[in-house]
Amino acid sequence: MACRQCALPFDHDAGSTICGQCMAESPGFDQAVSGLIYNDTAKSLILALKYGDRLDIAPVLAGLMLSRSRNLIREADVIIPLPLHPKRFFRRRFNQSAEIARHLIHLAGED
Repeated sequence: MACRQCALPFDHDAGSTICGQCMAESPGFDQAVSGLIYNDTAKSLILALKYGDRLDIAPVLAGLMLSRSRNLIREADVIIPLPLHPKRFFRRRFNQSAEIARHLIHLAGED
């Protein structure tokens, strides 16, 4: 189970759906959704995409994001990837956020 507002996972069976941190101080947004819990497997996937030129991982991550946030994405007017610093873009030759967003838009349109 995860916090309904910030999407951080609870480390125990919480009675509330909002974590103590969000109750104490609102994060300034209505809702966050996480496609995966950041662990060693998730870290390997993300690093392979970012630094290993593994663009084939982008649709996998997009699919995971869509499976956790289908209704939220349907309600969205736009999906905006995080910008990448020009130096990093020049080194990588792609923006990993834009690649994931592109696949997310494609997959969401297939519903």
